[in-house]
Formats: sequence, C-alpha cells, structure tokens
Amino acid sequence: MTGPPDPELDWMEIVATANEEFCTSILYRRLMRSEHAVSVDPDVLNFLAELERANRERNRRLWTFLSEVVGALNSAGLTPLLIKGAVDLARQPDPGDAARILVDTDLLIAPQDLAVALHVLQGLRLKPLEHTAHVHSPGSFWRPGEVGPVDLHTALPPGVASFLSPDDMCRVTLQERDSVRFYAPNADLHALIMIGHEMLHDRGLLSGWTQLKYLVDLADQFTDPSLDWNWLAAKRQMRVFGLALDVQRLMAERLLGIRTDRLARPTMRAQLLHRRRVLKLRWTVLGQIEWRILRYCLRQSNM
Repeated sequence: MTGPPDPELDWMEIVATANEEFCTSILYRRLMRSEHAVSVDPDVLNFLAELERANRERNRRLWTFLSEVVGALNSAGLTPLLIKGAVDLARQPDPGDAARILVDTDLLIAPQDLAVALHVLQGLRLKPLEHTAHVHSPGSFWRPGEVGPVDLHTALPPGVASFLSPDDMCRVTLQERDSVRFYAPNADLHALIMIGHEMLHDRGLLSGWTQLKYLVDLADQFTDPSLDWNWLAAKRQMRVFGLALDVQRLMAERLLGIRTDRLARPTMRAQLLHRRRVLKLRWTVLGQIEWRILRYCLRQSNM
C-alpha cells in the first residue's frame, strides 16, 4: 500500500478486496496522489473514480443526517460525543473529503440522558433497526430515505471502556459546525477507541484478522501532531491494551509505512501475534480454518 504497484497485479482482486474493506476511496486517492496511476488500467481507474464520486456524495448525506440529529439533541439540551467515523466527517472541511466508506455514524450520550435522546429520535421519525441493540447501545436508528443509520451509544463497548477512567473521557474538545454543537475526542483518545474497537470489541486480537478500514484510520491518528504519546505509553502498561496497541503498530508499519518509535519496542508476544496476522492475510483459507478450530476449542473450554 506504500510502494509502486506490481505490473502483474490482478486489479479486479485488488478492487474486490478494497470493497470488502470499505477502502476503495482510499485506494483511489492514494493512486491519484502517486506517480503510479499511469500504470493502472484506465477502466480500473474509471471504476474507482465513480466509486469515489458516490462515496463523497454519500458521506455528505451522512453528515447532513447526523447534523440534523445532533441539532435536535442540542435543542433538547444534550451535546453528544461523536466517535469513530463520525469524527472524520465532522473534522473535514467538506464531509465528502472523509475517505473511508462508513456503514453508519456513531454518537455517545450519558446514560441518564437516554430517555430524552430517544424522545428526540422519535420526534425525527427514526426507528431502531432490528438486532442492533447491545449492552452499551440502545441500537441504530434510521428512517427511509437516509443512506445510513445513526448508532446511539450510552457507553463505549466494554472491551474499550475497561481501559478508560472518567478523567480519560475528558480528553475531548467542544466543537461547532453547521450550527450544531458536539464533542470530539482528541487524537489519542480516538486512537485508543479505534484500537479497542477492532482488536477487542471485534475480537481482532483473538481472531488474527486485520480490518484495513480501522488500520488506515488509526494511521491518521498516529501521524496527528497533537497525539499525546505519553498518555498512550501509560495506557500501554495495561497488559491487554498494550498487546493490542503493539500488534496494530506493527501492522501499520508493515502495510502503511507508519512508524511509532516514540513508544517502546513491541513485545515478543506482540511480534508473534503480528506474524500470525501476516500469515492469515497471505493464506486466507488456512486462516479461516485456524479460526474455526480456535473458536471450537474456546467453546469446548467454556462448556
């Protein structure tokens, strides 16, 4: 993802993988910023350009919908915290500039404000989607005509929240855009949330699978000059989070060329888990078999 493309690359397979990882816009933009676009099949570039155009429009519509929801919450006296991909939409001069393809947008409110928030969403004619509620979220809310739902949270997923203190949740800034007010996490808190979500909530540390959409987002945080490396280094002392951080650091360096030398060298355990992830990227079928066996063993051990 950082060097010149191999002339023998199967571009149909590359585009299919980018689609699966919600990274087609990122692939297109990186190609167009490089000198290598001239070596790519014009039909491939045209296809990627069309997906890029569609994603730009979709992200603008996602932001319009999200800002309507946030504005209604503001009118009810609530100021939510945007998390994950919603942060990228809010920070771009044009929400269409956010490269990642988003399934939904996420916002966080205090548990005691849930009743008020649900009343607000009902007033906007939003309905919860089936099977989207979790212990930390009453669900994703949508109405016909919108290109994606809003996922309402009253807490971060347990796999993420366990690494954060109440003081850590103050690492946010109050922002205003398009006449709506919201909090956005600082780069370091945003990085921790993204690491925790993929590696622990989505079980990436256990399964060994890599989700490029989260890795690319994390790389943006690692290159943000405002990131507090000392705070992240302190969090790294927590065994499980430190392992998740190290494994992600190693993959960000391998695939994206992002170095994190301000943190201590990854542990040997992290390096072994990283090697496992690399092998699973290369040998997908064997990786799937390994994961099925591991899940079976875990189920048997819990019986």
